[in-house]
Amino acid sequence: MAESITIRPIRSTDETDWHHLWTGCLEYYQTSVPEEVYQTTFRRLLSGDHPDQNGFIALAGEQAVDLVHYIYHAHNWRVDQVCYLQDLYTDPSVRGTGVGRKLIKAVYAQATRLPKRFRSVAKRFRLRA
Repeated sequence: MAESITIRPIRSTDETDWHHLWTGCLEYYQTSVPEEVYQTTFRRLLSGDHPDQNGFIALAGEQAVDLVHYIYHAHNWRVDQVCYLQDLYTDPSVRGTGVGRKLIKAVYAQATRLPKRFRSVAKRFRLRA
């Protein structure tokens, strides 16, 4: 890929691109959600009232080409919260270029805010990716 990739948190101005990419993700898994779910999810991703629900978008130049959603949540097997990478979708035109790996690494970097015990599990996952 000739253009550099920029990874950043999802912004309100990304709604159209985010909607397109998330639709691609859902279609990949042969599912869909009502428009109300799109609207609610996008609002949550941007809202300070939902700090555990987050997302990044990847840009090749000005074009949105990849997205990832990740969620911090309680876990029944441990006291500490965990970071769950929920959705990762790469536009078919840039698959195989490493953009998905960059988003996984961005989520991993955010997960390092969690206690050390979780970070060691995340690091093992990252080394396999």
